[in-house]
Amino acid sequence: MKVCVFCSSHTDLPEPIVEAGHALALMIARQGHTLVYGGSRRGLMEIVASSVKSAGGRVVGVLPRYMIEKGVASSCIDERVEVADLSGRKQKMAELSDVFVVLPGGVGTLDELMTVYASEVVGEYKKPVYLLNIQRFWEPLLHLFDHFEQVGTSRQGLFQKRLTIVDSVDELSVLLERKEAESSKKLIL
Repeated sequence: MKVCVFCSSHTDLPEPIVEAGHALALMIARQGHTLVYGGSRRGLMEIVASSVKSAGGRVVGVLPRYMIEKGVASSCIDERVEVADLSGRKQKMAELSDVFVVLPGGVGTLDELMTVYASEVVGEYKKPVYLLNIQRFWEPLLHLFDHFEQVGTSRQGLFQKRLTIVDSVDELSVLLERKEAESSKKLIL
């Protein structure tokens, strides 16, 4: 299975977030999945990629041309996919992936999450999105979506129906194993 991970490219993150990124990477490699990510050599993105690679996993990095030219590409990438811009990057990562996992991040991570969420809502993708809520990082966003529902700008339960919120990598691991077993069962039938 190809697991797309959205996360921060910033350094100096709180240790529990860094640990979650490392644990997620080890889980991806251990379960034999392929990491698909934004290809950067910075921050949590590099931690996840290098941890997957060190554990024997496969890494696919999707980068806009200008980022490659600036030397931002990670050296951990097994397959580098070059795209024109950030829009193309999100589209290509979505095309290549079977599931999405969202670690804590900033504006870029939020943009990636909202893109796959909105695309799933309108029916472009039917791929699971897992929000890894380490240290309740995503609580303000969850409250915002509750607010949307309360004022009537979003259908009741839409957010919870489209995203799976998990509090740990262990919880996510169980869900991904279940998803893979279901996919294998469909292939056999």
